[in-house]
Amino acid sequence: MYKMYDEMHVEVKHHLRGGEGDPVTRQIFSPEELGGRAEMFNIMTLQPGESVGVHDHVTNGEAYLVLSGSVTVTDDAAAEFYRPMLYLSCHPLQFL
Repeated sequence: MYKMYDEMHVEVKHHLRGGEGDPVTRQIFSPEELGGRAEMFNIMTLQPGESVGVHDHVTNGEAYLVLSGSVTVTDDAAAEFYRPMLYLSCHPLQFL
């Protein structure tokens, strides 16, 4: 499957999960395009000071690859700092 960057659906997520600011998501592939194998495959852009609120993962996990800048992630109450090209994943029953 092939999709041009400018063909991807873009959405502003105001205060995503209670976080700060207005992160922007760009949907690389929809759940339908992924054939039910995943809920989403997105690019998320956070500006300095923006965040995603604390949330749990009961039935799903997430994977992130930091492409530029840096991000602090709180995982089960422990804060970790990630910089470009570091990969982060969380599994069901983890809290971010």
